Amino acid sequence: FYLNAIHHSGDIRKSVVNIMNNLKVGGIFCLHTHLRKPEEAVGGHPMSLTWEEVQDIISPYKARLNELHEHDPLKEGGHETAIICLEK
Repeated sequence: FYLNAIHHSGDIRKSVVNIMNNLKVGGIFCLHTHLRKPEEAVGGHPMSLTWEEVQDIISPYKARLNELHEHDPLKEGGHETAIICLEK
């Protein structure tokens, strides 16, 4: 489970590929991340990430959950939030 941290990895696509490659068959990877436009990528959140980019990154995998929320349901900020669970 990745809770609002994958955008700190430097290469989100590479991180997802690595995680999925290391999951056992039937394993589930859950991702929670805030979505930020390029102009919102500042300070401790240097990377932007859009819903469209997330969909492109996860497209090779089977999504068991794929939700876009206008505001973080965990109340971790006022950003759009993607909540996704991928199965290997």
